[in-house]
Amino acid sequence: MSRRTIEIKDDEELVIGARRRDVELKPPFLICGTGGRNRNGESMNLFKVLSTLPSASVKLFATLVEQRDVGSNEVVLPGSRTLENHMPKLIASGLVRRVRRSVFLINPDAVMPPKYRAVKIAWLSLGKN
Repeated sequence: MSRRTIEIKDDEELVIGARRRDVELKPPFLICGTGGRNRNGESMNLFKVLSTLPSASVKLFATLVEQRDVGSNEVVLPGSRTLENHMPKLIASGLVRRVRRSVFLINPDAVMPPKYRAVKIAWLSLGKN
């Protein structure tokens, strides 16, 4: 750690604060897959997939996206009747995979997180469940 000397004049003040670097703020926008390709791979056409699902499944997916951890695309949801009825449809459509009980991972090709590559590796490691 380096030392630095600072001279403070009579009419000045020194303000010191701390800020956590590892906290990822939720961005004010959402990057959704449109079915395109680039050097990183191919994205899912999110809107086309959502148009094939029942409205309750779409609402559940919207809830998952709102409650997800932005860095990991994981979401923890307690069990419910809606979850039991519509989660299999989201899993079958490729939008979500189950990590463990009540923990789900949103497809990074559908909703892109800031740490895309790490989440994509986690997604692929889950296989097709």
